[in-house]
Amino acid sequence: MAHESHSAVQKFAVPQALPFVEVRTTLDSVQPYAEHFHSSWSLGAILEGRTRFRLHGQMHEAQVGDLVLIGPGVAHSCNPVDGQPRSYHMAHVDCRWFAQRVCPVLGLPENCEAALPLIRDSALFADGLEAIQAMLVGRADSEQALLDMLVRMQVAHGCFRPAAEDSANIARFLPAGEEGSLSTERHAVGQLAEISGLRRESYSRAFRRGTGLPPVSYLHCLRLEKARRLLRQGKSIAEAAAAAGYADQSHLHRMFVKFYSVTPGCYRKSASHSYKK
Repeated sequence: MAHESHSAVQKFAVPQALPFVEVRTTLDSVQPYAEHFHSSWSLGAILEGRTRFRLHGQMHEAQVGDLVLIGPGVAHSCNPVDGQPRSYHMAHVDCRWFAQRVCPVLGLPENCEAALPLIRDSALFADGLEAIQAMLVGRADSEQALLDMLVRMQVAHGCFRPAAEDSANIARFLPAGEEGSLSTERHAVGQLAEISGLRRESYSRAFRRGTGLPPVSYLHCLRLEKARRLLRQGKSIAEAAAAAGYADQSHLHRMFVKFYSVTPGCYRKSASHSYKK
């Protein structure tokens, strides 16, 4: 399930026994990523090189042996350092599984967030690699290995905490289900501002403060998340593009490469299982 994309080798895996996890392995990549978010928890392990990522306006630099933790819905970028290649695993863990299995063990509410984006702990890194490898090879105890790993992260470093009460409420900015019905991005900001009862300029400033992304980028992230889910379910690229609100396949292709550095065709070929929420 490996493929070449912009000189980087990328592999996607959705383990049959763990359909709530997607593991992306990227090797020797110098590709930057446009600022984006995922609806899942993201746990990264840096295998080679260094990578720079921005969270909540703060820049972090991860190196070999570091773990990276990014909460769902948190805008971030991920770029190489000095144009040098880096290699990493990134496990995307579904929020519903996290809320049902992890939060009760940690004594946390379902609405929680990452308290520590960068973990430099060699023993924990080794545990993380073992957990990811267990998932990739389909080991029978892989779910328990992932759960144990997340618990150790909390015990050792307090990586998770209840979400702040003033954290961004996206419902203020984008009503649920609107991502597919809005027109092209040229008009989307005006539509969203009208829905929210704000002037376009005021809406854009408030949106950026609340989400970390400008409205158009946030809209693309929502659409791409929907397209990814459909591609994992085996839908065609044309079906995914239409359902996610893109005018055609080429538009989806451009945005997929911009935000994920992989084409939707390559992603679809190497991610064929689905987790139905």
